[in-house]
Amino acid sequence: MKSPQTYIKSRYQDTRITTIFFSPAALSAFFHFQSTTIMFLFGFSAIAFATLAIVSAFQNPASSVRQEVLVQPPQPYDFAYKTADDRGTRQHRTESADSSGTVTGSYGYVDPFGMYRRVEYVADVDGYRTTVHSNEPGMTSNGAANAAYFVEVPPPAIVAQGLAYLKPVQEAQL
Repeated sequence: MKSPQTYIKSRYQDTRITTIFFSPAALSAFFHFQSTTIMFLFGFSAIAFATLAIVSAFQNPASSVRQEVLVQPPQPYDFAYKTADDRGTRQHRTESADSSGTVTGSYGYVDPFGMYRRVEYVADVDGYRTTVHSNEPGMTSNGAANAAYFVEVPPPAIVAQGLAYLKPVQEAQL
């Protein structure tokens, strides 16, 4: 339990702190400081802007910095490649562009079991459009990303491989 003197002393100090921070005089001084700071910054900005406007008005337009951008019409091109790894997976890509800027191409892969994915695409003034051909297990033709999906039945070897994972594992007998 606090003694009466301690309670009165701590009560007085709390009141004095409240009076200092929340008295009308302190609040008006705080807001006066804020408004004069804002007015100073606004005045400084106006003076700086006026100075730049005057300097730029007398600048020689021929000496100003200019950047020229060379815009060339689209150039037609064609490229293609095919690769195969030592396990039998083959990948491919082809792409071509015409003089109007339309780009068409395809890319994809075929694995040793016959599972494949081939994506054909067109990029032109109407945007980027794709068509996906695949026989991957679990692939659906849900039309994600505005792509057309053509899904086929997976190869039998892939189905058998997937079913092998579903067989229960025999526990080792000790």
